[in-house]
Amino acid sequence: METHGFFKEHEGAHGKYMRHEGGRMGKGNCRQLACLPVAILFATGHAWSLQASGTQSPPPKSSVNVSAHIPKEQLERETELKKLMDAGQEAFHQGKYEQAISLYQQALDFTKRLDPKEEGQILVMTTSHALADLGNSYLGLHQYSKAKTTFASLLEFGQKNLPFDSSVAGAFEDLAVVDGAQGNWPAAEDYLRRGIAYVEECVNHFKRSDTYNPQDIVANGDRRLEMRMLTEIGNVYANQSDFDAALSAYEQAFQIGDRFKADPESQRRVIDSAVRIAQLSRRNDQLNSWVNRSKALLAKID
Repeated sequence: METHGFFKEHEGAHGKYMRHEGGRMGKGNCRQLACLPVAILFATGHAWSLQASGTQSPPPKSSVNVSAHIPKEQLERETELKKLMDAGQEAFHQGKYEQAISLYQQALDFTKRLDPKEEGQILVMTTSHALADLGNSYLGLHQYSKAKTTFASLLEFGQKNLPFDSSVAGAFEDLAVVDGAQGNWPAAEDYLRRGIAYVEECVNHFKRSDTYNPQDIVANGDRRLEMRMLTEIGNVYANQSDFDAALSAYEQAFQIGDRFKADPESQRRVIDSAVRIAQLSRRNDQLNSWVNRSKALLAKID
């Protein structure tokens, strides 16, 4: 199987699955959610399709940070919650999706025991992480209906509790992967464009801040996320054999990365996508252009 994007093939308890090779960033201006799934293409002959299942990297350590400077009962609650989240993440990493689902559901139930006044931040971040990881566990089992319901809950929760946070845009991306995994390309594209629009909302929000830096990729709504979603839109078009539109989306993604000085790895992923589609569609002029960009990027890295 040839993979495309942030995913690599791994063996799990339920067979092979695609795992996201990204990571969760800490809470901040439009932080990036851990399990942000990236649309990928894989080739079987000339049939291309978007796939996502088990789309999370080795899940990050729980967002629950236990401190000794808190009341005993609160410490016990947060310690127990951390154990549930860590166990769920370990089970997911091992491909034990049913077990992970059970643990994440227990963690979500456990958050009801937290005091919103004293443990509000832990409640919000744990709920967001648990919903995201739970949705990806359902994806690992190809239970798309449950995954979509969970990601819809994540989106609703994020819009209410994490304004101007890229986890909201990430939830749109999660929903796009569910539709893409089922070949529902128009719906996948719609979710991705809604995610990009939310990144722009973040940009406009931070532009009003006294500390706004036009070159700050995070203050700009985390342009890496926008790059990735534009690349996924290109993948959606490629899956529908609209190669010109696909290459146009990749070009937009690359220009954003170039403008905001994205890290070389993010740029490389865009280039790899474009090179593959240019080869597939035999657009030799564009292929040469993207290959030259790849060489220039490698020269910078070296």
